[in-house]
Amino acid sequence: MTDTPRTWTAEDYHRHLDDDVKAFIAKSDSFYPEDKSDVPIPERRDMYEALCAHFRPDDLPEIEIEDAVISDPRSDIPLRRYKPQGWHKAKAQILFFHGGGYVLGSLETHQDLCVQVADDTGMMLTAVDYALSPERPFPHDWQDAMAAFEHVAASSSLPIVTFGDSAGANLAAAVCHENRHHERAPTGQVLVYPGLGSDLTQGSFVEHADAPGLTTAGTTDYKLYRSGGEMWRLADPKASPLNATDFTALPPTIVFSGECDPLRDDGRLYCEKVNDSGGSARYVEEAGLIHGYLRARHAGGKAGRSFANICKALSELVF
Repeated sequence: MTDTPRTWTAEDYHRHLDDDVKAFIAKSDSFYPEDKSDVPIPERRDMYEALCAHFRPDDLPEIEIEDAVISDPRSDIPLRRYKPQGWHKAKAQILFFHGGGYVLGSLETHQDLCVQVADDTGMMLTAVDYALSPERPFPHDWQDAMAAFEHVAASSSLPIVTFGDSAGANLAAAVCHENRHHERAPTGQVLVYPGLGSDLTQGSFVEHADAPGLTTAGTTDYKLYRSGGEMWRLADPKASPLNATDFTALPPTIVFSGECDPLRDDGRLYCEKVNDSGGSARYVEEAGLIHGYLRARHAGGKAGRSFANICKALSELVF
């Protein structure tokens, strides 16, 4: 039986993390009150939008951006397409889902990331503004993700690579699971610090329960919002891909997780399940990085190097 890991303290993180990561944490924390548990969701969203805007670089590459909408009986689903120079010569396209705990985030919060990924890979990227909780809890987000996949598959003959960060990585994985036998099944997936539904009382959820960037308690709160207060709903493999019983026929998978992230082990366990089922999955654990580190990519250092490797991974999955 595996011993329960020791929970890291604030001093542990202070000793272990690089100065640029600590500066990123301090600046990120400044956008929120010390106790944000009682802050209404609309205000939290405004804070998150402001945080993301602060870290948005001024020197983004110029690429073509166009908005579109999927008409759906439940609710229209906004999309945003990013078309870098030469995108029509690419061998695949990217379907992207943003992070934010299924509660926060929008097309705007992740626009700079989408622009840079599209420019670096040379592929068209379609970002999805899926339903957020608590107004529209699971399965609305999952249904929007499936509708977006069907739309992209029907509107272009290019192979599809799914991509997402955090909650968005969960949806990217869910799309692959649900559509692995589809005639336009995704040809690959890149998941960045994904939350995939493992046990919140084990492993990294204990070791990094009080981590900067995201805590285990914060993870629980997001799950409560997503489930509409009925956590049993998230046992569904559509909400928690790690609960699936069949991991065969999934596309090549590359997962990036931060070492100091309560979600860390989700990515590792997922890759193990894919590989044990005869698939191909590569797990990358980024030393000294926390949840949400992609926003720190412009500071260089480990976050910047990881971002470059993520773009390389997306390109590697195009055959």
